[in-house]
Amino acid sequence: MHPTPLLSEKRAALIDRLRQAGRVAVAFSGGVDSAVVARAAYEACGDRAFAVTAVSPSLASGELENARQIARQIGIRHLVIETHEFGQTGYIQNAGNRCYFCKSELYTQLESLAISEPYDLIVNGANADDVGDHRPGMVAATEHQVRSPLLEVGLTKAEVRALAQEWGLPVWDKPASPCLSSRIAYGVEVTPERVARVDAAEQWLREQLGIRELRVRLEAGDLARIELPLSEVPRLAAPELRDAASAHLKSLGFKYILSFKPQKIKTARVALDNYNKAAGEVFGQWLRGAPVGRHFAQLADHEGADVGRGGFGVGGIDAVVADLRIGHGDDLAAIRGVGDDLLISGHGGVKTDFSGSCSGGSEGGSFETTSVF
Repeated sequence: MHPTPLLSEKRAALIDRLRQAGRVAVAFSGGVDSAVVARAAYEACGDRAFAVTAVSPSLASGELENARQIARQIGIRHLVIETHEFGQTGYIQNAGNRCYFCKSELYTQLESLAISEPYDLIVNGANADDVGDHRPGMVAATEHQVRSPLLEVGLTKAEVRALAQEWGLPVWDKPASPCLSSRIAYGVEVTPERVARVDAAEQWLREQLGIRELRVRLEAGDLARIELPLSEVPRLAAPELRDAASAHLKSLGFKYILSFKPQKIKTARVALDNYNKAAGEVFGQWLRGAPVGRHFAQLADHEGADVGRGGFGVGGIDAVVADLRIGHGDDLAAIRGVGDDLLISGHGGVKTDFSGSCSGGSEGGSFETTSVF
């Protein structure tokens, strides 16, 4: 592929900036952003650059080996260190600033390398698209004088991927892979046992489905929420795999599997008034024990949402939804258990309004889902 003039200009600026830094330590996860920084640092600084990968319970299985392979391909010297964020109360409490404690620990450990591995600058992989996001880890970077060269030269995520592809880095199209602790809902304590459970669930599901883009979220009450592309939903919804997934995740310690939600697809806001009555009738049939999946398949294409097509039914999984209200349709109190054909799903998801609560800690207001089971 041929880079655009703008990308070529930014690439040159990135390499020049790193060259001027002197000896560079790259905080290196092995993802596409840090891989591009490591590749640029090696080109700019040669043996004066080295990459450092931190290992802790929050690192997913396979990520360390992936980082080692990328570092070998680049040619950059690669160090592995241990971090101890799980020993920090602020990290374990898992408030909205959890990442601050993680990155602060990482940069503190990197600073401790200065005696044995002298460097002039620590750099990370933040890019221009990260500006404006909720990223408390960037506060820690500022406090530790860590620089973000991708951001400084204005490289966006798409441009980082294009540059990685130009350089032949196999992670150029790798899905974002934040740490396992990011799968734990805010307010639920992060523990080594919980992240290990999430890791085991994700590895099992990836093996079964053969896909890279998949996450398991752990929410309050030991509830698992599986996220995967819509195109994979029918496979996971097939009875044999669905039942096996339910049994396996429960064997790992999850008590409930509540919803399957697609990744990277913005939820469509649907005006439910147009089909409140029909939806209420379908729920009424389900409460009376009738299979309803085929009916939801007919509630399609309302203001951009495809309700049912691409959706799925689920069975053998426990859930409780209390005081469900769709628009101003029928209130349904304490729906318990699951019918194999119950569907609330669709292309891009559906916005519904819930009063009361849904097990797993989602209370009132606007609750985003593509299935409730």
